[in-house]
Amino acid sequence: MEKIDHLAEIIARHMPEPGLIQTNVPRLSLIRADEPSSPVPAVYEASLCMIVQGAKRVSL
Repeated sequence: MEKIDHLAEIIARHMPEPGLIQTNVPRLSLIRADEPSSPVPAVYEASLCMIVQGAKRVSL
């Protein structure tokens, strides 16, 4: 098993449904999405995004 597959299993165990979870760590939230969404114009603070399965496309 690859490390990324193991990470996906851990995430699925702790976040079984799509949505947003605020953690006890200040300014750290977890988001799980299982389906594509429509493009939404937004400006975010600097952030880290990990794609564990599938793909993500960002437009500037």
